[in-house]
Amino acid sequence: MQNYTYDPSKITEGDPDQMRLALGDTIVEMGPLASPLCDEEYTAIIQKYGKNWRKAKLKCLEAIVMKLSYEVDTSVGGLSY
Repeated sequence: MQNYTYDPSKITEGDPDQMRLALGDTIVEMGPLASPLCDEEYTAIIQKYGKNWRKAKLKCLEAIVMKLSYEVDTSVGGLSY
């Protein structure tokens, strides 16, 4: 199960909440419809590169770009992008 959570009181703990704030990914109420990465993905990337926060942030951005790249030619209802 994938979790999508954000707790602003935890943004100094070096965890997914801090990374979500840094990347502007704080709208989690709609799960994968609004948030490109789940908590588990953020946690895995942070753990892998945790000693280097800037590299972890870059890797999270790369993962987001790769996920969203498949949506370039998408039509939903009358909206196309």
